[in-house]
Amino acid sequence: MFTGIISHLGKIASHTRQDQGARIAIAVPDALLAATEIGASIAVNGCCLTLAEKNDGIASFDLSPETLARTAALAAEQMVHLEASLKAGDSIDGHLIFGHIDGTARLQNRQERGQALRLVLQAPDQCALLIAEKGSVAVAGVSLTVASCQGSVFAVELVPHTIAQTVLAQLKVGEEANFEADMLARYAARAIEKD
Repeated sequence: MFTGIISHLGKIASHTRQDQGARIAIAVPDALLAATEIGASIAVNGCCLTLAEKNDGIASFDLSPETLARTAALAAEQMVHLEASLKAGDSIDGHLIFGHIDGTARLQNRQERGQALRLVLQAPDQCALLIAEKGSVAVAGVSLTVASCQGSVFAVELVPHTIAQTVLAQLKVGEEANFEADMLARYAARAIEKD
């Protein structure tokens, strides 16, 4: 489990296809790598991945076909958000994020609003009922508050700290980012569906 408060940035060193899956290698800050054991979880752009190997500042992860189908494409040299999994007693400053990506959200519009940056994104259609104004979503692993929504289209506003600490402000119109709806909304929708 994660909080969506990005602790580190990494750079994709390589992305290699293997059978139907893939392996990615990421240049990771020493502090994160030293504190993470093989088999532990790290969120990479919000996707919970298992650390398969670590060596000389490089962390490697295996991606299943399911992960590849649900997440935004990664390319060599791309900067990514990294977050270590929560430990008992850690502060929850964002919201609880599981790292189970619902799909990708495509950036439709961006608008500077004073020191803030408003992003309008289109989430997967099946997620429309999971998005609520003033609710929480994770975009590329970043915990964000929904400023407005209509169907599966929603807006978030990045404050200067988020702009400085993440690479979300570099997202261009038409590009996609990993999207995770709030887990509570997911279970509430499922319960209503059963009635």
